[in-house]
Amino acid sequence: MSYQRLTHEERFQIQALLVRKTSVRDIAQVLKRHPSTISREIRRNRPGGRFYRATKAALRAKSLRINQHPKYKISGSLEKDLIAFLKLGWSPEQISGHWKRNKIAITHETIYQYIYRKTKKKVKLFTYFCPENEKDDELTPHIKSTF
Repeated sequence: MSYQRLTHEERFQIQALLVRKTSVRDIAQVLKRHPSTISREIRRNRPGGRFYRATKAALRAKSLRINQHPKYKISGSLEKDLIAFLKLGWSPEQISGHWKRNKIAITHETIYQYIYRKTKKKVKLFTYFCPENEKDDELTPHIKSTF
């Protein structure tokens, strides 16, 4: 089942039902939502335990959606820098460490995810930090003997 946000109309129904002193479970039944969804909505949007206001709740929800984190942290000039570092042979760990020293908080795992996403789109970024010209013999001979 996919997540769906409460609609403006549902928030007004919650407000009206709360004025009538309807229980959270009954409100959930009317709206065909889980009681915890209704409870959470009321808790988040009842300042100081006072009255629930549907209009303020909708504005707050809209504000939170607008201010949420970007889907991808690596874009624009940061993306160009990343590709340049990869072409220089830097590993994601090295790039992440370099950025950390320069107050850019992007983990090596985020970089690997970025590379994986681009690889799925036929952009083979992993080839930059896994040079093809290295021979298997030079990498780790003790691992090769175990196969």
